[in-house]
Amino acid sequence: MEYERLLARIISGLLMEPRHRRSVGSRLRRKGGPPVIEVVGLDRTQQNDLLWKLRQTYSGRLPVNVPEVPVDKGVAESFWYLSTRMSGLNGPPGRRRPAFPRFHLGLLAHTWAADHADLGLDRLQHAHRALVRHLGSREQEEEAVGREQLLRELEPPLSAGGMVGAVLAVLSTVVRFLTGRPRPDRVALRWWGRALRVPKGGAFSNREAIAIRLFYFFRPRPPRPDDPDEVRAEAARQEASRVANRNEYLIAAFLADIDAQYGLLRRLNRNQPPLMLLQVHHAEGRAVLDTYLAAHRTLRRVVGRRTITHPVVLVVSDDDAGARLAAAPLDELESVLDTWALRLEGDARERRLVRVTVRGTAAGSRPATSEEGQ
Repeated sequence: MEYERLLARIISGLLMEPRHRRSVGSRLRRKGGPPVIEVVGLDRTQQNDLLWKLRQTYSGRLPVNVPEVPVDKGVAESFWYLSTRMSGLNGPPGRRRPAFPRFHLGLLAHTWAADHADLGLDRLQHAHRALVRHLGSREQEEEAVGREQLLRELEPPLSAGGMVGAVLAVLSTVVRFLTGRPRPDRVALRWWGRALRVPKGGAFSNREAIAIRLFYFFRPRPPRPDDPDEVRAEAARQEASRVANRNEYLIAAFLADIDAQYGLLRRLNRNQPPLMLLQVHHAEGRAVLDTYLAAHRTLRRVVGRRTITHPVVLVVSDDDAGARLAAAPLDELESVLDTWALRLEGDARERRLVRVTVRGTAAGSRPATSEEGQ
């Protein structure tokens, strides 16, 4: 169909094809990355066919995900799924996947914190000091002592000190995290240290301080049921804001992992960026997409440089999926991309999203972009 050919040509340009010629993709790489392109006006069968044809075109040539499941299940689950369904970075086609150490480390803390919502940082730090003292008495012993044995030995002295239940579970997690094999990716730990602005020095080693801060950052703090209604309402509002912030950091870690695959040499060689093919069918998926758009500002702050390798993202969505930006004719998308530039201020949708429709692609208003607002 005509819209498929047009979108295929546009995606090809954003992916810098051919690699060693000027293209819209090479221009936008230097300008803060390409916008997210959202296409509406297709039924579910057409959406699915479009994404799978693009998947088949680029599979084995560059990292591209399998577009099986809509991103309607929340940030953690949706992006975990994406991280396991991208392949084609290097090596034999379809066999090598990009690594996501920063994202998976954040996901570990996110998953762990959900089961330890009632634990304060002060209790964790107190328990950790006891752990360090106990481990200090074993410094000269063989490091090959099994972790399970170590944990069994730790339980009596810690329990005797009044640290039981949740705190003991925390210590088990921290021990596994800090002394386990394989060790946590040092680059991933360093990234989270910068992201969360963990100061160096103090009572803990830098690695331990980052681990504690990371776990604490993802700890949920829901309203207490015995508080007055207005206090619970304010606490719920603050927790919702913290949840959004945590999700932005998770996606920023995901994007940082993609950027890390493309070092200076790969950027100079104009290696093609990944292609992400997403489906948004419900308001939950719209919230995930909005978080993805907002996460780029966090990413830029942590990475600290302008040239970042962003994936090319094509989203297909239903017209009623909760978008605020109006969609306009698809046949004007190429001219919009030729002049598009990232704005440093404004709403995330205004800054990074371009919505187009395959219906009524004759004369009409230009697609809503970051330069024109809502």
